[in-house]
Amino acid sequence: MGEDPQTPRFTLGILPIFEVSRCDVAAGQWERCNPALQKACHFPVSGLRGGTSYLFRVCAVNQAGAGRWSKPTAPILTSDPLEASRTTVVQSDRGPILITKDQLEGEVRLPLPPTQLTSCQVSSTYLVLSWSEPDPRGPEPLTYYVERSMGEGGRWERASVGAGVSSPRFPVFDLQRGGQYRFRTRSVNKHGVSEPSEASGPLGLAPPPEVTAPPHSLLVFRDSDSSVDLQWEAPPGGQEVLGYYLYYSLTGSGQWNTINNKPISSTRFTAHGLRTQQDYVFRVKAVGPAGTSAYSQQSPPARVRAAIRAPGPPSGLSLLTCSGSGMVLSWRAPACDGGAPVLGYYLDQRGPDQDPWREVNQRPAQTRLHHVSDLAPGASYQFRVFGANLVGLGAPSGPSEAFLCEAWTGEQPGPPYDLQPLQVRSDSLLLRWVPPLYLGASPLIGYQLHVSQDDQSESWTVLNDQPITDTFYQASGLQTGQTYRFRVSAVNQAGVGGASLPTEPITALTPPGTREVEAGVDHEGRVFLSYEVPEATPTDSTHFLWSRKQREAIAAERAILQDRGNRSVLTFTAASREDLGRYSVELSQRPGLSSSYSLTEAELQRLSQLSLKIRNPRVGLRRGWQVEVTEDGAVRLWLQTEPLSAEAELRLVLNDREMASTPRRRWRLDRAGGLVEVLLDPLGAEDQGSYTAQLRDGRSRGQFTLLLVERRFHQVLAESQANRRNVQKKKGEPQHLSHVQENPNICHMFRRTPTSVPCSGEPQHLSHVQGNPNICPMFSRTPTSVPCSGEPQHLSHVQENPNICPMFRRTPTSVPCSGEPQHLSHVQANPNICPMFRRTPTSVPCSGEPQHLSHVQENPNICTMFRGTPTSVPCSGDPQHLFHVLGIPNICLRTN
Repeated sequence: MGEDPQTPRFTLGILPIFEVSRCDVAAGQWERCNPALQKACHFPVSGLRGGTSYLFRVCAVNQAGAGRWSKPTAPILTSDPLEASRTTVVQSDRGPILITKDQLEGEVRLPLPPTQLTSCQVSSTYLVLSWSEPDPRGPEPLTYYVERSMGEGGRWERASVGAGVSSPRFPVFDLQRGGQYRFRTRSVNKHGVSEPSEASGPLGLAPPPEVTAPPHSLLVFRDSDSSVDLQWEAPPGGQEVLGYYLYYSLTGSGQWNTINNKPISSTRFTAHGLRTQQDYVFRVKAVGPAGTSAYSQQSPPARVRAAIRAPGPPSGLSLLTCSGSGMVLSWRAPACDGGAPVLGYYLDQRGPDQDPWREVNQRPAQTRLHHVSDLAPGASYQFRVFGANLVGLGAPSGPSEAFLCEAWTGEQPGPPYDLQPLQVRSDSLLLRWVPPLYLGASPLIGYQLHVSQDDQSESWTVLNDQPITDTFYQASGLQTGQTYRFRVSAVNQAGVGGASLPTEPITALTPPGTREVEAGVDHEGRVFLSYEVPEATPTDSTHFLWSRKQREAIAAERAILQDRGNRSVLTFTAASREDLGRYSVELSQRPGLSSSYSLTEAELQRLSQLSLKIRNPRVGLRRGWQVEVTEDGAVRLWLQTEPLSAEAELRLVLNDREMASTPRRRWRLDRAGGLVEVLLDPLGAEDQGSYTAQLRDGRSRGQFTLLLVERRFHQVLAESQANRRNVQKKKGEPQHLSHVQENPNICHMFRRTPTSVPCSGEPQHLSHVQGNPNICPMFSRTPTSVPCSGEPQHLSHVQENPNICPMFRRTPTSVPCSGEPQHLSHVQANPNICPMFRRTPTSVPCSGEPQHLSHVQENPNICTMFRGTPTSVPCSGDPQHLFHVLGIPNICLRTN
């Protein structure tokens, strides 16, 4: 089956367009026949050479381009169709003599005109003229001229261009639609041209053909597991149909595929290669002279499955018990049910003298067990049985052996019946049977099983030394590929009773595609057992049969059964110890498709734990609570889970109280990264306790607790406080003088022009800076709460400047310093000098370290204003820090 053809590139409605080509077999070259693409599915080819073999082929053209070429025709030899009529064979004493008209017409010179001119083919784009050669023709080869005239009295003109037409047929293409033409021909030989033939009657193009209507009434019939029969009605109105194309699609897919690559002429077709038990829809379209029709209406969905037939013959008729006037018979089901459930069975019986068969039951027996009454004591009887389904009565079983109608009075039990092999695998199988109807003189003790290797062997071996009480048995240790037969006997106090009917020969091989019962837990946390058979197996006549301990029905309040196509699921409502045991499942009408599963206490515990996780899912934890202290003394608490959804929620609890996010206790949840973070800044005594993160993400829950108490808390608190002190020390360096440069209330020692207010020399001279929050704490007894904005590097740019007073450089000058305060005057106008000494700060960033004044402490040539007792301890911010300038008469007495 192929893809549906594409839409033609050039169309007239839905007409396809074609290209025709030919090949001279001797030359081996293909050349195009039709100058213009042809809309119809036929085309007259002219210009061929006589006595030459040609091949022909055609391709369709659509919007995507030209398609693949068709398969070429067989070689076609061109010849003169009148050649045979010009030859006569005459019998003589010397044998046959070949006589031609050319020999008899040797006197003819100038040719006569052709006769019987007519049109032999008329289409909507061309017409084909045909005529008869003149009689007598003469021995010389003839060609023809074709002439035409439009309408009555029109001017005659040549319709054939070139050296002439070599055969008495000629296609005419360049005609106007709706125009009427007359034609005539002339014969030509080497002696000259004949008179024109009699003109034809008015001829013209045929009207464009109508598109064929679509077929209708498409029906689908079951055929086999991989095919269906299709039947439809031809287009109405008696339109010409050249064939049909059929298409199929899987129901709901919307993808259509071609069934047949060549059009078929019949209105019935069998579509093969379909998938068993899948639903398909079909449609059909017709092919006519104008091309293909529209699609028919698609068929209703049809499922691919074998057609229903009558069931096959039952087998294994056996006698279970006899009362002296009646017998109870049993038999095996037909190997094939015909595609529909067996609705019942009918029995026939006959006497010992091969009497005619007589009906036993007029109403069908619903089970494979039937009581036959009104029998003559001491007589022997044979039986046969028929199965019946929707189609009707199937073939009968073979006749049973002759059963003697005599009451059973033995002490041993009768034979068990309905022995079935289930769950056949490469090394094991399960046997199941029904207890005997005749129990003998005492209650049953159990059962004994026998096995025989090979399908014809009568050597039986006991499988179990001690009788088993169950009506099923797992035969294990089988040899892969070996054939076995089994039978079972009942045992009571009197001994071993009669054996059941043996099973059919069974080969120990796991059938292809066999699957076992699987146990699991669904998304709601319920324990289930599931069994799946090959996709093509279930039919309308089959269903899944579950049981516990082979025969015990499963109570509806304990489990729910759901069949979903080729899968059956047994879901426990609340799995518990009451549900322990061996569960079996099989497909009705197909007991060979079966499996079992033992739900043990250990397995139930495993499934229950999994159920608990699904019913109460936990948020996955990647890393538990972590405690970190940052450099500035803040405390960070965090943990990480598996990624959470956008709907995840967090609740934080501190000491049994929900904790809100505040500026001092900030927390956040990064759902994508699964990060829970708490920032405590600063950490206080009230932050001691237990921190619990409660997470909810859909059905998942998670609760994670951190104990930050006692020794651990105090360790974190000490580390936090130490880090905070280090930060405060860094903020209190002596270089924080940059704020004071533009303050007019600052002592003139730091300004170029002394203030106009004379300095009183009293220590109160600093009183104006003590309460000013903008002044560096170096100059005030009480440190301000406003952080200092000055940079410690503000003197670095003076270190390498040769124009700077040596008192500010590492290498002292050889000229002793006079100690006068005027020695700083040369630095006042220098833009490179630290803004500490200028009203307008420089724009050059300072790179010096806070120790950049240390080099002046031990230099004897440095002005005593900057010497005294050097200290490596950072400035405390007290005014006494300048005590080393006291006693210098020229220094302002602001610090006295």
